[in-house]
Amino acid sequence: MLRETRNEGVVTMITRGKILGFCICLFCISALLSTECFLRRYDHLYYLPVRDFWRLDRYTDLMGQYDGKAKFVIWHTGVPFDEEVVVKKPAGIKRIIVLGTSSTEGYRVSRDDNFASQLQHLLDSNYGNGKFEVINAAVGGRVSYQLLVFFQEVLLKLSPDMVILYLAYNDVFYTGPFTARDYYEKIRKAFWGAGDDHAKKERLVRYGLNGLYPLYPFFAESRLFGYLFVKTFGSFVEPMQLMPPRDQEYVLREFISLSKQHHFKLIFAPEMVRSGRAEAETSYYYSLMRYVAEKENILFVNILPLLRKYSDDKIFLEKDDPVHLTPFGHQLVARELFKQVHAVTGSDQAQNTPASPSSAG
Repeated sequence: MLRETRNEGVVTMITRGKILGFCICLFCISALLSTECFLRRYDHLYYLPVRDFWRLDRYTDLMGQYDGKAKFVIWHTGVPFDEEVVVKKPAGIKRIIVLGTSSTEGYRVSRDDNFASQLQHLLDSNYGNGKFEVINAAVGGRVSYQLLVFFQEVLLKLSPDMVILYLAYNDVFYTGPFTARDYYEKIRKAFWGAGDDHAKKERLVRYGLNGLYPLYPFFAESRLFGYLFVKTFGSFVEPMQLMPPRDQEYVLREFISLSKQHHFKLIFAPEMVRSGRAEAETSYYYSLMRYVAEKENILFVNILPLLRKYSDDKIFLEKDDPVHLTPFGHQLVARELFKQVHAVTGSDQAQNTPASPSSAG
């Protein structure tokens, strides 16, 4: 009798333990789900780097045929607005794509103040409305090889007449899991190997090569686990290494090759970087862009003298911010780019000449 009572007590304890364990697991799962839902609703309170270098909007299959859809959206990462783009270029319009990072997006300035918008305004003022279309295709936090894949797989569908590369800072200070050449070759082969599998291509678009790993998209999309997952698993998949200068030259030459194949004008514009250490460390990239441009007969805009004409406080947003521009800084870049576009297009079409920026800002 005593043994039976003892056995019943053990069974009861085991049962209670199972129930308690189940309740604890249920509570933990509920807490995690609740936290995930909260972070998704209030994600502006939670910093989680974007893992994809551009996003497909749900109405457009950018990687294959458009299925009759006439528009798509370029999702920026560093500013609170996106770019809706008409795929088919209107007749009689010259289309200019500006490709860069957060400084090109217009970090912490209004939509009308970024230099792509200001370039559009200058072109409209001097040539009349409806002659040029400037598309801001910048993606914050990216480097040249990611933008190259983005351009080749998506933006070429827009049939640009001119492409402006405004790059420097991110490339020089980038630390990532691939060299430019390795990444570009791997991602390109992955796209080719996907054939007509649009779902596979979309995973590649959203997550890069990591999208091919099982469960990576699931974990990477989580606000709760995403950051830790990407930091740990992402660095485990490929060893961290710096992007060497030869890879940057490789990317620039790939853009040149595309410009020749698809017959658009290419402009290299080295990014303005605050004078001092940051400028010194990016100086070789300026030299590289100039060297490649001169050797390949590519248009080159030398914006750097503007750093000597105006104080850093007037050009850059904050003292500890070496790259993001004030509205006046964007205006300076827009005017230098306009001069190049104006020279290429032909001054005989212009209605008037832009005013000097010295009194602006």
